[in-house]
Amino acid sequence: MKKKISIFLIILSVLFILSAAYVPECFALDESDIISDSALLYCFDTDDYICEKNIDEQAFPYSTTKIMTVYLAATMLDPDEVVTISVHVENISRVRDYSVMGLIRGEEVTVRDLMYGTMMLSGNDSATALGEYISGDEKAFGELMTETAKKMGCNNTNFTNPSGIRDGHHYTTARDLFIIAQTAFENETVRTIAGTKTYKAAATNKHEARTFYNICDLIYESAAHVICMKTGSWDIDSTAVFMFKQGEFTFLGTVMKSGEPDSLTDEHTLINYARKYANQGWLIPKYGITYKKAALTGCLAGAAILVIVLCAVTRGKRRKKTGVAS
Repeated sequence: MKKKISIFLIILSVLFILSAAYVPECFALDESDIISDSALLYCFDTDDYICEKNIDEQAFPYSTTKIMTVYLAATMLDPDEVVTISVHVENISRVRDYSVMGLIRGEEVTVRDLMYGTMMLSGNDSATALGEYISGDEKAFGELMTETAKKMGCNNTNFTNPSGIRDGHHYTTARDLFIIAQTAFENETVRTIAGTKTYKAAATNKHEARTFYNICDLIYESAAHVICMKTGSWDIDSTAVFMFKQGEFTFLGTVMKSGEPDSLTDEHTLINYARKYANQGWLIPKYGITYKKAALTGCLAGAAILVIVLCAVTRGKRRKKTGVAS
């Protein structure tokens, strides 16, 4: 009888372990949950594209363009270099409804402060100043941006200006924007700037010290755990790309063509989805190993039963050898 029970428990423990490998997903995100025309959500720790919606559909990147602009400035220039502001840049700073740093012709500004103004304030004038300084004019800089995007692996992107001002020939996709952001955010300077909430720029020869506050609303939400991000908008359309943590997992999300003045609704949707995704697994960062919680629990339960059974069987055999009744 005891032998039959032992065999039954061994079989049960093996079934626990095997079934753990076949734990189904406990939730799923339907494309209809995303308002934006296209979206992508990626988990770095599992190398998993866990949400993809029309990721190869062309769309205007708007001010997320500035991620590339700041990336090129960070990799090509010394942050302490001084840029003299042109008439063209000053004219941009005066355009009504543009996001600007407020640069003045003849003003001498460091590359560092221009990068912070471009990313945090989404300054069209500061982005143009960087583009002019690197390539001489916006057109040449747009060509450099497009060439760099292609080298990154983007196959459906074309840039015509450093700021993201709407242009029929200025476009990208959720997939390409993800590639650009992933590459740019690997750069510590870019990642730091795009994750800064408040920054004080030095006084210049034409302007007193400026204080910048990041214009991205999501970055101030503690539950979002944003590492860095950039948004862009034009009238009633918007886009966003953001890197964030949920639990032990790090994610990168993009949303494009939201059809709303901001993409905050979809940003929250992706973060909530990522939170559920993170809650279903444990990560061992040192070894880069991810376990589904349910699977690991099943394996541990099965292993525990197996150990108990083997110990009981071994003990029974020892008793028989010594002549002790079992």
